[in-house]
Amino acid sequence: MFAYVGTYVVESDRVIHILDGSWNELWTGTRQVRFLAFRGDRLIYTTPETVDPMDGKRCTYEVTFSRG
Repeated sequence: MFAYVGTYVVESDRVIHILDGSWNELWTGTRQVRFLAFRGDRLIYTTPETVDPMDGKRCTYEVTFSRG
């Protein structure tokens, strides 16, 4: 689960979230970048490489949105 609130800026291949509040208090006041890509009728929303807080391994998270 993840949740945050704030404003955002959309650039050609990314969205930058400027966080006013977050479930993860370490993110509050930060900028979170998410990369955007389109594949057919799908929007792929991807994080930069990061460390998974559960196991400490390097990973990338990806969310896919599709038109129904």
